[in-house]
Amino acid sequence: MAPTLSAARPDELPGFVQVTLPLPREDDGELCATLVFSERTQSKTSGPVVLYLHGFVDYFFQEHLARAFEDGGFRFYALDLRRHGRSLRPGNRACFARKVDEFFEEIDWAIETIGAEGPVIVVAHSTGGLFAAVYAARGAKRARVGALIVNSPFLRFPIQSPVLKAKLAVGKTVGRILPRLVVPQDLNAVYGMTIHAAHHGEWNYDLAKKPLRGFPFHAGWSTMITSAQAEVARGLDLRIPVLVLHSSRSHVAGRIPAPEDFRSDTVLFVDDMVELSPRFGSRVTRVAIDDGLHDLTLSAPGARTEALRQMVEFAKAQV
Repeated sequence: MAPTLSAARPDELPGFVQVTLPLPREDDGELCATLVFSERTQSKTSGPVVLYLHGFVDYFFQEHLARAFEDGGFRFYALDLRRHGRSLRPGNRACFARKVDEFFEEIDWAIETIGAEGPVIVVAHSTGGLFAAVYAARGAKRARVGALIVNSPFLRFPIQSPVLKAKLAVGKTVGRILPRLVVPQDLNAVYGMTIHAAHHGEWNYDLAKKPLRGFPFHAGWSTMITSAQAEVARGLDLRIPVLVLHSSRSHVAGRIPAPEDFRSDTVLFVDDMVELSPRFGSRVTRVAIDDGLHDLTLSAPGARTEALRQMVEFAKAQV
């Protein structure tokens, strides 16, 4: 039997608790997913609900995001997906899945476990935004999703060179045949350096869960992502309200942080989000946040405050 909220135990974040869902073991070991929520949310028995999904090489640590929604009258829950964050177990291929559908099992569980009386508003960042949109189109409990708020969704790989595009296409084919193949590729560390307190940022998150240069890439991961992105590009025809938030600019980072990196999306191209976000459905609202970082909720105070305001006000309008 799947665990319920009554099984909650203390979380690593002060004032938060967590519930862990065991998942079927695979060749890389034990698998699980983790639902995180505050004691403040735990004390409530009713009210509108937000479910948060993190991005790639990411996990939930944004306590201020939870507080913003709770101050707005919502119960707030965050899900660390399998092989991410709190759910990453020894031996796991970090962040790996062969199909986006593999994550649907824990999203189903989270929606069911929350026990919302009305529709759940899903808030999601980057890769989580991609997963959430596809789930809202064809997940088993998609009828329970009342609105979608996506923060810098990962709708296209940020490459422009024809050579790199050709390599990505080859990688997609390789990923179908050899999904567990390790691909020699690191993340640019500049984005992490702009946000982590040990470098030039404000946030003191766990670098073991969210390392600056990421985890080893596997060929099957890129196949999963490009397949999900192709679904969005073809059009999801969502009938629910969707808010797409992104920075007002992108910047290609170098090896060390430059001033522009502290007020731009250095991970994805904003133009791709502008082009592709209308393909979510017929009720899409798009807002650009001046001086926003890739995760808008980790931006400098002015941009962060505006992004949170947009999210909460949009969510309130759907209740």
